[in-house]
Amino acid sequence: VGPKKWLGATATPRSGSLPPSTPAEIHARFVALSGSGQIASEFAIGGLQQLIQQQRPEFVLEVGAGLGTLTATILDATDDRTALIYMEEDDWCRNSLARNVGKHPNPRIAAGWWRRCWRAKDFHLPQYRARDLLVLDGGSAELPPEYLNLDHRARIFVEGNRRQHRQSLEAQLDRGHRSWCRVQQKPYDRTKGFFLYQLDPTLGERLWYLAIRLREWF
Repeated sequence: VGPKKWLGATATPRSGSLPPSTPAEIHARFVALSGSGQIASEFAIGGLQQLIQQQRPEFVLEVGAGLGTLTATILDATDDRTALIYMEEDDWCRNSLARNVGKHPNPRIAAGWWRRCWRAKDFHLPQYRARDLLVLDGGSAELPPEYLNLDHRARIFVEGNRRQHRQSLEAQLDRGHRSWCRVQQKPYDRTKGFFLYQLDPTLGERLWYLAIRLREWF
């Protein structure tokens, strides 16, 4: 079952672009790889696709890229107007990431890896401009403050549960006096899903997020 729609928006591909791969296709490709026990679920992949198609971000920061499941999802759902900066400290994962994404059979994903995807340490991240989408998919739970240099109205996608990451994230947002709201989305079988944060939400968005959370409780 695909993710529920939030904020009442309809997901549409960018004008002139082919529709992205299905969540099932991306998940099947990565779940067959060595070390895939903790990759994003098909549901989370679909949720991130929908978010990107709604938001159309210009600058995405992914923390904890791992084997590249969500990296490939981001590149497949965007075009050359979107830059992707990734953070991954594990040497084995970085080598696997370059192989899995840079040599992906989907030419849009492979080309995106070489043209518009950079490692954070190589891109002098603290000096770069604010991000409009932050994707948390692993890495240290203590996020460096420069990672939260986020645009007004930015969104944050947290794969899975990642309680420690969310606690660190929310504490830093509060210290920075950023207003935010969040909602958790899970498939109907209650397996792994994702959290979505909206920064600087409107009153209508706060009410919409609250309605989704209430629906989940009942």
